[in-house]
Amino acid sequence: MQVLASGYALWNPGMFGPYQEVYFTFTALSPSATRQDLLLKVGDLAPDGQIGIDTYLINVGYDATTGHIQVSTLEPGDVWTTRVVFDGFDLAVGDQFGARAWATGPLEIYRNGELIGIVDLAGGGAPWSFGDASGRIGFWFEGPGFAGPDAAGLTDFGGGTMP
Repeated sequence: MQVLASGYALWNPGMFGPYQEVYFTFTALSPSATRQDLLLKVGDLAPDGQIGIDTYLINVGYDATTGHIQVSTLEPGDVWTTRVVFDGFDLAVGDQFGARAWATGPLEIYRNGELIGIVDLAGGGAPWSFGDASGRIGFWFEGPGFAGPDAAGLTDFGGGTMP
């Protein structure tokens, strides 16, 4: 794992194929954190390994303050697009949070191995241009971080190319 200063970490061995999954299990949830997220298909990072002007990615984010799970995409030029927001989720310590991205467009979101939502990134008025791209996987935590009374934490991070 390569941990970067901005609160995200990317799996370092290399790029995974266009059919990806990523998951982790919460060891602590921050009730004040707006970003406890999964990252898929992260590509074209800046030379320093940071998210840059040419980066593309899928972000599946849990906002504990609202109970929302939001799927967003990033395209080069720092163009963020919210694809869908699912309401009414209270993730808990011990929950596994996961996502699968298919090269054909569907993105599936899971809690404890159970499908809780699907969004088609290839459809709609603004299809995401990188559905069939390879990339890295990772996670992104922002807010209180991993220390203090509102600490967030995770274990059993994993994923990669799906067969």
